[in-house]
Amino acid sequence: MIRLADRAHLQPDRLARVLAAGADIVVRAAWSNARWLDDAGRPVDLIAELEAAAARGFIDRPIFIGRKEGPPLALRLVALRMSQKAAAVAREKAIAKAKRKQRQIKGGTLIAAEWVILVTSLPSTTFTAKDIGQLYRARRRIETAFKRLKSLIGLKGPPGTDAAVAKVYVLSHLLAILLTEPLAAEFGVAPPGHPRSSRPLAQFAPDDRHSCPRHPSPSTTHCVVRHGLAPGTPLVRTPACTPISSNPMPKLARMGQSPLALGS
Repeated sequence: MIRLADRAHLQPDRLARVLAAGADIVVRAAWSNARWLDDAGRPVDLIAELEAAAARGFIDRPIFIGRKEGPPLALRLVALRMSQKAAAVAREKAIAKAKRKQRQIKGGTLIAAEWVILVTSLPSTTFTAKDIGQLYRARRRIETAFKRLKSLIGLKGPPGTDAAVAKVYVLSHLLAILLTEPLAAEFGVAPPGHPRSSRPLAQFAPDDRHSCPRHPSPSTTHCVVRHGLAPGTPLVRTPACTPISSNPMPKLARMGQSPLALGS
């Protein structure tokens, strides 16, 4: 079993209990929220390590993390440098966060913002640094998917503490996910908070796959057939479709009224 976690879970004593239970870990780390040590117990300057590895683009080395209780935790440090575009975004976020909290940003924070810093117990003989990065990105994709689904169907905590009620609540929402997620992707409906979420559904261009060739709009004189055509193939026009009947809508009798009364 491999436990994936973000920076809030870089707690050495708790990680030691997870490892003692037989699980492996991949946890993201901030450069300043751990006591980095070498095999001799000496402090490791992580920022200096990152600067030295900037040209190479990654770090993969043994590391120890100091604990409040017990000996240092023996792990593996894997740091992967971001692309220039992602690094610029990360630096802007770090600066904005410091301004919001009215703090002076540290130089080390800007350097570390360009890196994804991970610690893991997985051996390098089985998992390369790239593999570790892909594992952590999988956690991020899963988390993002759950956030999106919660915004689409309102999945929150179950109403109450009864196990049977909670089971029905979760299963019904999972069913809603299976039904709505493909439709949301197909029709271009974005979750709340997404830049496109403010656009009403009617503004999205209709999909030709859902156009009914038998029911054109009143101004339509020909039906366009697109199905089965390769990109770039000229459109095939068929003769005008039979219009929908123009007969007037039949009147409906009110409750308790005889249908014969409608003709009067």
